[in-house]
Amino acid sequence: MKKLYVSIFSVTILFCSSIKNIRVTQTDKNFFKIPVKVSRVYIIEKNPPKNSSEEIRRIIDELVNSTIKKDISILPSFVYKEKGIYLDLKGLWTYDELVKEVEREDSYFSIFFFDTEKLKKHKKSDEVQTVRDLLLISKGLELDLFFESSNSCEVKVRFSSPNKLERELNNPYFIFENGKWYVFRLF
Repeated sequence: MKKLYVSIFSVTILFCSSIKNIRVTQTDKNFFKIPVKVSRVYIIEKNPPKNSSEEIRRIIDELVNSTIKKDISILPSFVYKEKGIYLDLKGLWTYDELVKEVEREDSYFSIFFFDTEKLKKHKKSDEVQTVRDLLLISKGLELDLFFESSNSCEVKVRFSSPNKLERELNNPYFIFENGKWYVFRLF
């Protein structure tokens, strides 16, 4: 029996010593992956196109996880060029204005989405959190989809781990144009 314990102990030590240098880093693809799932779907007027709920969930998933990685460069690909995007403090932006802003180093996204210290300076308050901070607190997102018509959808975002801070996020709004869903208002 002693030999068995010694053998198990030796194998355990050998295994642990072989993995001690393995670390997960922020560059690993799924390190900060925030799960996003559709919780409820409400259809107010006409049925939306087939697979609309999944397409909207996928777009939000990509935007959430891009925000976690502090890289929102994917955003313009989800914005309809002819309509632009509505951003909370900035109002309605054209597609071209959005592309320029995404490329700027000290952009709206840098302050409000990624960098807590910049946001504290901007707001002159220590009681603020970036969109990224809120998403990390969420431990996952549950989406309630409200299809106001067959070509528009407002999304209520709830945290998987209930928290009053979920109210800090805007309800994203999507429009359906030319056979695709596009984000018109961001969280």
